[in-house]
Amino acid sequence: MYKVSIIIPVFNGEKFLERCLLSIINQTYKNIEIIVINDGSTDQTLNILKKYTKKYSIIKVYNQKNLGSASARNNGISHVKSKFITFIDSDDFVDANYIETLVENIGDNDFIVSGYKSCTDSKILYIKKPWENDIWSAFKYIATCGKLYKTSFIKKYNIQFLEKYKIGEDVYFTINAITNTNKIKTIRYAGYTYYVNPLSVTHTANKNKQNRNIKMIALLEKLAKDIKHNKYTSLYLKELNYFFLKTFVFYLEQQRHILSLDEYFLEYKKCFEIAEKISLKYTNKKLKLFWIKNEEFKVNLICNLFIFFRKIHMEKLLLFLLKIF
Repeated sequence: MYKVSIIIPVFNGEKFLERCLLSIINQTYKNIEIIVINDGSTDQTLNILKKYTKKYSIIKVYNQKNLGSASARNNGISHVKSKFITFIDSDDFVDANYIETLVENIGDNDFIVSGYKSCTDSKILYIKKPWENDIWSAFKYIATCGKLYKTSFIKKYNIQFLEKYKIGEDVYFTINAITNTNKIKTIRYAGYTYYVNPLSVTHTANKNKQNRNIKMIALLEKLAKDIKHNKYTSLYLKELNYFFLKTFVFYLEQQRHILSLDEYFLEYKKCFEIAEKISLKYTNKKLKLFWIKNEEFKVNLICNLFIFFRKIHMEKLLLFLLKIF
């Protein structure tokens, strides 16, 4: 039975940390260690961790000053000596058979992708499951949750979270992982529960006009540059092209009720100039209409609408329509 290291970054997680820890402690798969990186917490987090480390020897705690979740996860990776790595956020939790299911299904692959449930305090909002053995699902399920990685693979290619950016470090890590292997498995399973915390960095940033850029455009530019020479980048040209397009479109959709029409158009121009540049870099072709199998119909439609209106030079009309609906 191979050992699995579970990395949990935590900052002021007193409200949900025990729920997270107990869901891992009660796993049906027993050969595990829990590596908690306390990212400079100032609440009762450290006291909770001290209580649990006294009771459970599988929990190891490392303290650092508050540097963010990317730094905490990288710190966690540096302490791993086991066969596999997985990441769980401190306000999330997992089903009892979560680790067992991932270990049993990973086989000879470098990492495995599963889905997740999304919940609030009162209900399950939705359940998302990848399609079986579908490479697009690896791009679609971009967050680190729901995945199990071979430690040797992560360390061989020095795959790390980008610490400079407070939002989007999952994107950087996962795309780097994908483009360094052709051994990826996806399974139709959702044993990870993502808790929708309205006070989290992601949700507050999306609501704050001052944070609207969230360095996402710069992050995608850096990502496109950094993966250019990865071993399997050329294998995934179509998926990469669509992933960058989809990410830009999603970013623009998020901003439609925040920005004025003129501001929105400037953001649009910036995004699509970069998207065109990336497309030319990867495929030597400008963006064109194309449909991705196993992507949601709505997402395919919106992405293609952006391309179509760009081709007929009526982008402002599309942006205006998006703003009023």
